[in-house]
Amino acid sequence: MGNLMARRKGGKPDNAHSPKAVSNYKRCFEICRLGNSVLDVGCGDRNVKEFCPGEYLGIDAYPADDSVIKAEIETFDTEKRFDSIIVFQVLDGLYDLKKAIDNMKLLCTGNIIIQTGFDILADQYHTFEITEKLLNDLMEDGDWFIQTYREELSPKVFLVEYKRKCATT
Repeated sequence: MGNLMARRKGGKPDNAHSPKAVSNYKRCFEICRLGNSVLDVGCGDRNVKEFCPGEYLGIDAYPADDSVIKAEIETFDTEKRFDSIIVFQVLDGLYDLKKAIDNMKLLCTGNIIIQTGFDILADQYHTFEITEKLLNDLMEDGDWFIQTYREELSPKVFLVEYKRKCATT
């Protein structure tokens, strides 16, 4: 998280906010359909809100401004459940990946759409390394979610969708 804060303090925009990235989001949502309610984890300045068809809620551990809800997905608690959860360029900066994934699975009734790097070593921009096997093991644990889409968007950066296999109780 210190890396993110240093970039924001230095006035350097994240790649997630570039015009090219925003146009790619539209394409992502054409492939991986969003439900009527969306939770955007690590939403930054909420630049994907315009692509959401219905109710939108954005959370960020380090909000870009006062219009964003300050919350960490590992401990985010709400009675609300969401058809879709978006997690773009966030996973490798979380405090506790397993706890975050477990909480997202509880909050999601439909699909979780993730954009992340695989096999990128920890550095100033990546707090820890995520592998596809690690993510699949965490997401598919208990047979609740299954990977339904995977595409390499650029070298080592992937769009992955997981859908809930059975109805929530």
